[in-house]
Amino acid sequence: MADQVLKALAAVSHWYESRDDDYRSPLTRGMRRSPATPRERVLGDDEIRIVWELASESGPYGALLKVALLSGQRRAKLEGLRWEQIDASGTWHIPREAREKQTAGDLKLPPLALEIIYSQPRLVGDSRVFRRPNDVAIANFRRATGLPHWTIHDLRRTARSLMSRAGVQTEISELVLGHSIKGIQKVYDRHSYFEEKAQALAKLAALIERIVNPPVANVVALEASS
Repeated sequence: MADQVLKALAAVSHWYESRDDDYRSPLTRGMRRSPATPRERVLGDDEIRIVWELASESGPYGALLKVALLSGQRRAKLEGLRWEQIDASGTWHIPREAREKQTAGDLKLPPLALEIIYSQPRLVGDSRVFRRPNDVAIANFRRATGLPHWTIHDLRRTARSLMSRAGVQTEISELVLGHSIKGIQKVYDRHSYFEEKAQALAKLAALIERIVNPPVANVVALEASS
């Protein structure tokens, strides 16, 4: 928490410094109390089933969590999802914000994701599909799962890992997440990869459905011989 507060104060301080020649920020790089460590949390199959089942009983926030896992998109994009961004074909046209490096662009969502989205109530004067609950509700949901500390961003990492498990090519999985093509390929490859991303999301949805609704084992019990 101290490092997060320091990060916020440093951002404000450096912003002011860039606008006032007489001001020098007292906050310098390397003042963190601890080194930054990237999160590596990925939910296992049992954990996915727990989150999915609880999400089914948690209204709009639970629906947002499901679509986060089914699409691999960031929470900000899901909270910014508007009804008008989804066309009649079920394609989500993700807007690119100012100064944003890259987005997933146009994503044809799988039927399971669309079913969840279209089941959300539409409010007059509010075009948002999902409305973010307060922090207490989010904390209560996490506590109810009984799982070790996890965040909604871990669902994005889980979705990425599941796509690899489902046989989706690494390059396509990265494009679904909104990561840009690197190097010289970015300059010359202008293909949209629309169909490839649609197939990737379809494979992801199929795998998630198998995880949350595992098939009954095809085992026949044999009577013991006398």
